[in-house]
This record gives sequence, C-alpha cells and structure tokens, in this order.
Amino acid sequence: MAKQDEEMEKAGKPIPMKNHNPRSRNWVRARTPAFTSEGDVVFKDQKLQEVAVKMKNIITQQQAWTFVPDRDWDELTYALGKPEHSGRVRGVSSKTSWKDGFKQDAHTYKKRDRYREEIDSQARAVARDECNIYWSQKMMHGAAVLEPELSYPFDDVTEDTPCKLLIPVGRAGKKILVATGRFIPGRRFHCQDIPDDYAKVEVRTVIEAYWMHALDFPTTE
Repeated sequence: MAKQDEEMEKAGKPIPMKNHNPRSRNWVRARTPAFTSEGDVVFKDQKLQEVAVKMKNIITQQQAWTFVPDRDWDELTYALGKPEHSGRVRGVSSKTSWKDGFKQDAHTYKKRDRYREEIDSQARAVARDECNIYWSQKMMHGAAVLEPELSYPFDDVTEDTPCKLLIPVGRAGKKILVATGRFIPGRRFHCQDIPDDYAKVEVRTVIEAYWMHALDFPTTE
C-alpha cells in the first residue's frame, strides 16, 4: 500500500486515510472499500460505512485535540464500539500481543500505571452508571410506563445540573467522592462532537489526593 500511496501522491491525488494510524488503514483496506476522488472511504455495506464515517470524525477531533487516543483506545476501537480482545490486535494480526501491537505505548505497561488507568476507567463507568440511574429515576417519576431510550439519559437534560464523580474502592462495591462539578447539556464542544460515553462537565472542586489524575479530553479552560 505504501507504493500505491506514493504513486497517488506523485499524481497529485489525495491519499485515502492519510491521517489514520496504520492498523486502522489496514482494517479498512482489508474489507476492500472504494475511494472517492477526494480520498474518502466508501463501503456498500451500511455498517462498515458507519464505522468509516465515525473514524473520520474521530480523526477530526484528534486533530483539534478534543480526542486523545490511549493505546488500544484509538479511532478504530471507538468507531467499532468494541474494546480489543487480549492476545490480538485488530488491523495488525490475530496472534500479535498488545505489547507488540502497540509498541509506541510500551511505557504504559508498567503495572502501577496500568492499574491507575484501570481505576480511572472504572471511575468513568461508575459515574456514568450513577448518572443513568439518577436521571432514569427522575424521568420515570409520575410515569407508569417509559419506553426504553437508545440515548444516554443525560442527553435529555436541558439545563446545567450539579454532578459528582465517584470511583470504586476495593472489592466491596464501596465508592468515594473524587470531584464535583456542573453538567452542561449538549453533545458538542468547540464545534466538535463529544465521543460516546462522555459529557460536558465543568469541574469545580477536586479532592486534593486526586489532583494529578489526567482528563481524557483536557481543554484550555
């Protein structure tokens, strides 16, 4: 594919998926797509086309620094909506380990670093579950039957709302408060779509012990 890209560049034609990482390009090209004169990916299969569009949108967010890939959680994983299975790397090999498939992130394999990332991931899941439960109960108040929604409950919130972030501690299901803030409605930030599972939150207070925890999508504010 490198030779084909080189020939297209010499001919002054746009290179398809030029800004995507190698494994994403391999995954798409393995499914024999067509390419427009502008270099956009075109699939006859609607599901594959949706993945291609999501990947393109995520790359736009990455260029605007509203999306920061983290090892296996890159544009391909987010577009597919499914995490990588251990022992293989999509777009690389079904027999390649994560350590070899994501060599640029080898430093994150230190046990302590990965443990902290896992805790952060669990914290995000807990916060999302807490928010879902709260808003589900609020929406069901006074209603006997409520049709299931495909969107997240907080997508229907139309006004700024106080919120809090909790993280799990130990194995007994206990949770502790890490930060408080203000939920801001809307699915876009600085003209960019917000990734699934995330929401706009203005952090107001942070427990001192957790000041060093990095945000998935930091902003300049």
